[in-house]
Amino acid sequence: MQMEMVSYLGELIQKQEMTINIAGSASEILIKMVRSGNNAIRKAALDVLVQISSHNPNGKTLVDAGAVPVMVEELFIRKIDDEPMGSKTEAAAILANIVESGLDPEAIVVNKEGHVITSKYSVYNFAHMLKCSMPDTLNLSIVRVLLALTTLPKPLTTVVSVMKEQDSSQTVIELMGSLSESLGIAATRLLIALSPQMGHTIAEKLCKAPGQPGKLVKSIGLHGRITERHAMSAILLAKLPYQHIALNLALLNRGAVTTVLAKIDEMQRGETRASRYAKAYMEGLVGVLVRLTTTLYDPDVLLAAMDHNLTSVLTDLLVRSVGSDEVQRLAAVGLENLSSQSPNLSQPPTEERRPKKKN
Repeated sequence: MQMEMVSYLGELIQKQEMTINIAGSASEILIKMVRSGNNAIRKAALDVLVQISSHNPNGKTLVDAGAVPVMVEELFIRKIDDEPMGSKTEAAAILANIVESGLDPEAIVVNKEGHVITSKYSVYNFAHMLKCSMPDTLNLSIVRVLLALTTLPKPLTTVVSVMKEQDSSQTVIELMGSLSESLGIAATRLLIALSPQMGHTIAEKLCKAPGQPGKLVKSIGLHGRITERHAMSAILLAKLPYQHIALNLALLNRGAVTTVLAKIDEMQRGETRASRYAKAYMEGLVGVLVRLTTTLYDPDVLLAAMDHNLTSVLTDLLVRSVGSDEVQRLAAVGLENLSSQSPNLSQPPTEERRPKKKN
């Protein structure tokens, strides 16, 4: 009977207008079912709670019904050897939906001890789960939780502290290369969010990660419609500390300049299919060029700037980038950096020998 009831609720929730009514009246019952211990009923109840939580206005209803401590227990504490990983995956998805619903995360209590979802206890456990071998769907939800917490200053500080302590940035870099498009994008977004606080650490890890940063360069250069993954890959490389010479040389060695210039040319010629990510992508591409102009003291970087005539490229971007103030700003910064090396970037004019006047 319980299975039939839960199944019927799941069907009703497919109708969007029914979601809020069902959440208000059924959440507590569904949460009790999760705690019942019957695997089939637990699974069915969790499935319905995932659907309910995906509608943002239901976040507060679920919190008030006591969903968060139960989901945290499912994720961090509950261990049943013969139970599939699915319950953890669904619990994580429910928590991610609640944290993304717009509620104040510092008011979301996770256990009887009074810890909240932004406390070091919670963040530590989320980050620790990332370091374990988990299904992509579970990792995605955990990354979503951490990413949502980085939008506020105090929780961001906690996330950065825990990520440094656990050396979790290496794991996030690995997840960035996932075959799962959603997980790859979420991991890249998390690294971008963390870069102002721990950019040098991320850059160092990126240089040491197998296949990186070549995979990011390849992602930037893929043909076809500009996707969110293209844009986020470019933005990450543009946001990491500009003067990190090891990363700049690694990008140089993996053909980043040629790739970036080719994509900028395609964008300017209108050969790339329109996309809502085009503006962010273009800003990322120009940011990659600008980062190289900050390390012109290195002979290889200076030679690349001369060979690819970055002065001309950035001047053109400054003049032609209508509608993108950020691209023009970046181009101006790059030109300013290049101007400091102007004696090395240009050849002195040859002096014409004038004929001697005859007496």
